[in-house]
Amino acid sequence: MLGWYSVTIELAGFQKVTKTAIQVNINQSVRTTSPLAIGAATQTVTVEAIATAIKTDDATVSENIGTRAVADLPLNGRDPMRLPLMTPGVILGPKSSDTGTRRA
Repeated sequence: MLGWYSVTIELAGFQKVTKTAIQVNINQSVRTTSPLAIGAATQTVTVEAIATAIKTDDATVSENIGTRAVADLPLNGRDPMRLPLMTPGVILGPKSSDTGTRRA
């Protein structure tokens, strides 16, 4: 007795391959090979977050700096005036010696 079969090979990261019309007789082992071509990698990433409201009517930036933050400063230099720079949105401005007119 004779039968005709189809084989589908599928693996993540490879293209799907289907071989048809494979003839199989009774009590017969049939071996077939098929190279797998690399397929396109598809990935779906969903990122969800709740944003905090931004105060658009006021441009102030504030942060509470406690004594623990001062105590945790590195020993080298231990300058408490640099603590505000750890607050998001705070940048270092020009020093007082840099302001004013410069002479050539």
